[in-house]
Amino acid sequence: MDYKMVIPVLIAFGLSVLMGPFVIPFLRRLKMGQTERVEGVQSHLKKTGTPTMGGVMILAAITITSLIYVREYPKIIPILFVTVGFGVIGFLDDYLKVVFKKDSFNRDKFNELIESFKVYSI
Repeated sequence: MDYKMVIPVLIAFGLSVLMGPFVIPFLRRLKMGQTERVEGVQSHLKKTGTPTMGGVMILAAITITSLIYVREYPKIIPILFVTVGFGVIGFLDDYLKVVFKKDSFNRDKFNELIESFKVYSI
């Protein structure tokens, strides 16, 4: 195993840990909380109000770290595009779920699969 690859992982982890205390309260102020259906599983109701879109921190940390190391590892560029593409799909899904207070934004799994293939094709 090449131990030079551990350093970017640790940097990304450190960045996400450092961003957490700032991003999570910001998401709470924006009322970006999880909503659960009353008809659903009763044990899931305790998740109501939990900040959603925490993946923004992880995606930002990965992007920043990748941009730091892109000169040394140019093969990371396609992986970064796919990661950011799926991150955008996840962000839109969470954002529209919170804004419209629905389980999803009237999209079935087939359409989600089509969006994923669009990201792959880029």
